[in-house]
Amino acid sequence: MKPEYKRDFVNSYMILPKQKEIREDNFQIKMITQGIVPGLLTCKIGNDERESYYYYEISGKNNLKRLYEHKKLSCSKLKNLFLQVRDIYNRCHEHLLEEECLILDPEFIYLDIREFVIALVPYPEHIGNRQKELEQFAEFLLEIIDYEDEPAVELAYAFYEYAQQENFTWSSFLQYILQSCEKEKLVVEEEIKEECQVVVEEKEDVKVENPTSYLKAIIIVMILIAIISLPFLTYYAFLFEISIFALILFFYWFLKRQPYLYLILEEDE
Repeated sequence: MKPEYKRDFVNSYMILPKQKEIREDNFQIKMITQGIVPGLLTCKIGNDERESYYYYEISGKNNLKRLYEHKKLSCSKLKNLFLQVRDIYNRCHEHLLEEECLILDPEFIYLDIREFVIALVPYPEHIGNRQKELEQFAEFLLEIIDYEDEPAVELAYAFYEYAQQENFTWSSFLQYILQSCEKEKLVVEEEIKEECQVVVEEKEDVKVENPTSYLKAIIIVMILIAIISLPFLTYYAFLFEISIFALILFFYWFLKRQPYLYLILEEDE
């Protein structure tokens, strides 16, 4: 099935042929053309002299195949893709729209260019093998994932394995994703706990030698020298000695408040 494309002064459209005689008041057609189900491309039926067509508005969107022709898909975006597809299928069930009308083909999965928001194509005349579509979709994802992103590789291969199952459902696969996320969270929490424990043990092993003990000795010596030399000091020498003494007292007070400062200075050196 080869789509056609058309642009008017305002919007761009993807066009698929309307080959079956389906009344426009048909329930499925009304659901599709009235835009009741979020996550589906807006559709309207157009006619020319001989044939009728389904017009899907794709303004500001591009299909998955074209967007990732030269780009790679990360794990976070792959999860986002699966979640959005699952939600669209669930909404179709809620509105009694047959999921067989959804085309799960990269050429018919559209994304907003500005945001990673997916829209599927509802085509009432879609006739396809659902199982085969799933497998081909999984194979396509294996081609576009970032193989340097290990979680993305694991997730894409897990989806490929799930897609082989005849009783595949998006809800069951998303349950697998949630369980994987919980396991990853537990692993990360354990790693953080281990790192914190190592840091605590390293701090306990560090013997901090308080530099204020040296300053105490210097202050005592300075006081003794000042008392002994007081009768022999001139006025200016006395002021100088008082200034030195005040400076040492300041450093003593400062190091008392910042006992680990000298360790930081040593590390910088």
